[in-house]
Amino acid sequence: MRLYIGPWQWDNLQGWIPPQGTVDLIDLRTNIQASIKGPDLLGSGLFITETIIDDPLYTQIASDPDEIILGKYKDELTSQFYLRKPIIATRLIDILKELLMDHAIDPNVLCPPFLLPDNQRILKFKLGPIVYKARFDEAMPEWPEIQKVLQGQYRKVLSDVEAKILPDDFNREILTVWVEQYKLDFTKFIPSDLPVVEPLPHKTLITESFTTADSNTLGPDLTWTELSGDWDIVSNQAQLQDLATEGFARAESILSSANHSSKIRHKLADNLMAQGAAARFAAAASTFYHVSAAYGGGTATQLRLRKVIAGTPTQLAITTITQSPPEIFKLICNGTTIDIEQAGVNRINQSDSAIDGITVGGLYTGIYGYSDNITIGKPTMDQFESEDLAAGPDPPLLTNISPTSAYSNATNDVTLLDVVITGTALDGTTPVLTPPSGWTIVGSPVITSTTITFDVTIPSGETPGNKTFDFETDDGSDTINMAISNPIGTVGGGDDDMYLGFNKIDDTLTFTIQCKDADGNDSDADSVPSYRVYENETGTPILTGTMAKLDDSNTLGFYSEQITLSAANGLEVGKSYSIRINFVIDTVNRSALRAFSMIAPLTLADFFTVDSSKVYADAIDGSLVKEITASAIAAISAALSAFPFKKNVGTNHVPFFMRDTTNTLIGKTGTPTITRSLDGGAFGAITGGTVTDLGGGSVDYVPSAADCNATLCRYKATLAGAVTAEQNLYAHA
Repeated sequence: MRLYIGPWQWDNLQGWIPPQGTVDLIDLRTNIQASIKGPDLLGSGLFITETIIDDPLYTQIASDPDEIILGKYKDELTSQFYLRKPIIATRLIDILKELLMDHAIDPNVLCPPFLLPDNQRILKFKLGPIVYKARFDEAMPEWPEIQKVLQGQYRKVLSDVEAKILPDDFNREILTVWVEQYKLDFTKFIPSDLPVVEPLPHKTLITESFTTADSNTLGPDLTWTELSGDWDIVSNQAQLQDLATEGFARAESILSSANHSSKIRHKLADNLMAQGAAARFAAAASTFYHVSAAYGGGTATQLRLRKVIAGTPTQLAITTITQSPPEIFKLICNGTTIDIEQAGVNRINQSDSAIDGITVGGLYTGIYGYSDNITIGKPTMDQFESEDLAAGPDPPLLTNISPTSAYSNATNDVTLLDVVITGTALDGTTPVLTPPSGWTIVGSPVITSTTITFDVTIPSGETPGNKTFDFETDDGSDTINMAISNPIGTVGGGDDDMYLGFNKIDDTLTFTIQCKDADGNDSDADSVPSYRVYENETGTPILTGTMAKLDDSNTLGFYSEQITLSAANGLEVGKSYSIRINFVIDTVNRSALRAFSMIAPLTLADFFTVDSSKVYADAIDGSLVKEITASAIAAISAALSAFPFKKNVGTNHVPFFMRDTTNTLIGKTGTPTITRSLDGGAFGAITGGTVTDLGGGSVDYVPSAADCNATLCRYKATLAGAVTAEQNLYAHA
């Protein structure tokens, strides 16, 4: 995906068109800019392409929906739209939402019109893979601005009623439409300075059969105005008679809602001909959306969605289809989503807020046609029908996801999660659950009216942040987020697990931790971290306690603790010890590990014997230097042999604790697969040894001699549903 910002291009036949290769777009022009014919370039758009646009007029600003937009591009947007306050958001999808809602309400900026909810109370827009959806609610922060827009629309409707542009009491009918759509009291849509009137029932459907004798006038069921071109009734069909003229006709029967559809049956599919339905048609201007099914030979069809502002067309979307006429094409305007269906199949889904049907455009519908060769084929249609979209049933509502957060590590091949989403109205017709990009649902989700249960795999090294699950039924859609953080060793926890070396009885040992939040930033814990010290694989800690802030005035989340490694505290020579540090950030439990070993103290007598024949005066300070004898070397070797991890023997023990991916505070039972790397080599299968599941996540691995025949021995333990564990050990002969 490549996202460019740049100008629209002018075509003398088609009007304003996007740059070649565009697969989706958002028009960022004002309606005044879109109403002016070319060739002078006014305003811009956001264009998604799969290819590079090699033109200095276009700037690539992103390649991913989650991409962080650089400040210079935000400054360019701020300047281009004359925004009176800076853009705050950083992610691409959040910047688009901010432009189309937070800034678009300001009448002094050069932004496209404000977004409005659809008939199912969903605020949404899309730009290729970028999809924003939010359920409308009076408590949402956008409601005051939405209310201002709706009250402005009501004021315009009332003014048009008083001017006899709209029918009597139409303002009362549209109140009923909004009450049904928004589920709010009608008085919330009436400005405080206007009189309160009661709502009235609204119309829902108009139809035209064109079944009448051949005539120069369209009808007979509705009254029609031919805005351009010569339309006639021919053999019970509407037919455009003109050559090389874009013909539009408006049905003079008003609907009650800007959320409405218009459909008509296409009878012919000849070369050099286009036709389709129109919607949100203005009462006294050439402003509307329309379908243009343009035939290029045989049944090959270029299906276009166009908007016309004051007679100036803009191509919003195009796709190639195959048609088998006669066939019905339907144009659906719903909030800021415009769809085209062919025989009930959705072919185009486009976001555009230019024509709201009340302040811009209108609540009328109509038909469109064009022909380059009327001797071969004329646009011919019948079975016209338009209707208000009924207020949708309650769409699915997602209320909770469990677990609320997970993590993915670059060392994990795959993280598998058992997930349960709860909510209401989840078992509507043909429910579809879409996981975040790159995630895979295993099998089929089990869906009831209140739960969605499924398994999902997360790709290794997933970027931290909120990941969105999208759930959609025929009644609507909703989304819910799962927070992704990286485990210990990357971000979203503590710093790397550490080995603290070999220590002697009565030494003091200092250990520290740097706490991080889910975004990888240094962060104080909700309370001071606690720690527990374990000996070998004994489940009862020998020491417990809490850590303390270190250099608090200059750091965040930096804690330390010092313990005495005494026999009184339970420490023993020849034993291995683990320190488990636990802390909480933003109510999420996190942990880190430290490890160390105990050895016996060594003295000079253990290494040196006096040989009077080999005594030398040090050249610097005159002290005696004694040469190490063969017996001293043997003593050193014997001492080193007491180290816990020995080279090239089959008696070492390597402990692992397998943490459950869904809750890292508990262990994951099972026998893991062990791989090993010797002296920096690639990880590979072990040659032997034993792997024992001790229960509760604890695992004991006894490597073969060949699998510890190196100075640096690294081992990984992997288990389905568990975090990959790793041990790095230095071996001694």
